[in-house]
Amino acid sequence: MRAKADLLNGRLVIKEAVIDGKSMEIGCEGEVDLLRDQLDLRVLVAPLKTVDFIIKHIPGLNYVLGGTLVSIPVRVSGRLADPTITPLSPSAVGEGLLGIMERALTLPVKIIEPVLPETTN
Repeated sequence: MRAKADLLNGRLVIKEAVIDGKSMEIGCEGEVDLLRDQLDLRVLVAPLKTVDFIIKHIPGLNYVLGGTLVSIPVRVSGRLADPTITPLSPSAVGEGLLGIMERALTLPVKIIEPVLPETTN
């Protein structure tokens, strides 16, 4: 994990954070209010890291798929102990967050709509 952040008036302002796991990559930006126990993060999750690695190294398939890493955008907000995860549309992802993932992975990133069952209220 690596991060660039500032601590300002009890808030951790995350400019860039990346978690490089074996099976997935996570990038985020946003704020954690340590005094109020609240967070507001925009997160890109790339859950297919192993598959994307294989695709990147198969010349024909790499060409067809463009060597991109599929990422899913979500917002993580609420209390630190019980955060809420909300799917975001690809248009809600800022260039800063997209750049975080592209720099971390050295691959172009393709953002997809989260595929989650709709809930009825």
